Amino acid sequence: MITDEHGNLYKSAAALQEVITHYYHIFNPAGSTPIRKHLSPNLEMMVVINFGADIPFSFGSEPPGAYQIKEAAAIGPLRKMLNYELPPGTDAIVLNFHLNGFYRIFSTPIDQYQDVVFPVTLPYIQELWEELKAADIHQRIEMLNAYLLSRVTDNDPGSGPLLAGKNYFHDPVIQPAKAIAANANISERTVQLRFQKYTGYSPKELLRFLRFKAVVNTIISQKEKIPDVFDLIATFGYHDQSHLIKDFRYYLETTPQQFIKALKDNFFVPGSGRNAGAE
Repeated sequence: MITDEHGNLYKSAAALQEVITHYYHIFNPAGSTPIRKHLSPNLEMMVVINFGADIPFSFGSEPPGAYQIKEAAAIGPLRKMLNYELPPGTDAIVLNFHLNGFYRIFSTPIDQYQDVVFPVTLPYIQELWEELKAADIHQRIEMLNAYLLSRVTDNDPGSGPLLAGKNYFHDPVIQPAKAIAANANISERTVQLRFQKYTGYSPKELLRFLRFKAVVNTIISQKEKIPDVFDLIATFGYHDQSHLIKDFRYYLETTPQQFIKALKDNFFVPGSGRNAGAE
């Protein structure tokens, strides 16, 4: 478990690790001051189950509170920075899904969803919500583990080649879609379509995002030191400064310099083990 002033990270059950990467419990006691935070884009699907005050949130430069989470909602794939507020009385759990994990629980192709935010329609979700609300956090995690294990399906045969080739995305000398297609004796177009079905994004989009995430993690890891933008360009293979700025504007609607000055210390990057502080 990783602890933060307003959130705790819990691992999912071992049998769910390929489905749920972690649970994140967010909270803010009644009578406290509202807390504003930012979540990095991560392309992964999330389900938020809320037991407390409605949680206002928005994406990128949208006005604060453009959306509200009441009891349960799915969000993703998350391509833009998520801005959210923890009002007094916040008590919610975020389920962060891994690769095709959301598909294995909901059995619906992700590319069929038209919006980045949509209601959750799991069987018995209302009954589960009432039981979870009455439980403490440790009981909630156990109950969610048991419930999801009862709902999870096996990997579709079509997802096998994608999962087998997931490490290709971390090897700069390999073209992942081409390698996956060659290994499975299928076309690159088929690889593209299967990615959209099971994850909601394309191999090309994943490559672009992973590079950007590495840049953000590098900036955050340097703490008080101000990173050199041209070092980042050279290290991560960007063509030039405008190429790097383009990615910052796409994912965060800001520039590298503005991110370093205004957002660096208020940021949460899923999977990094680092929780953002309040503004």
